[in-house]
Amino acid sequence: MSDKVLAIRIDDELQREVKIHLAKKGISLKDYITNLIQDDLVKEQRRENTNK
Repeated sequence: MSDKVLAIRIDDELQREVKIHLAKKGISLKDYITNLIQDDLVKEQRRENTNK
């Protein structure tokens, strides 16, 4: 599987808060964003399965 680049623009304050949060947790931005996306997809899949 090849990696793809995802670029977004966020304001300075949000970026600062995210960097501080991730430093406290000791995780990378890539891991954080990837986990958020995966968690959201799993939740959506569960919602779809319960509505069948």
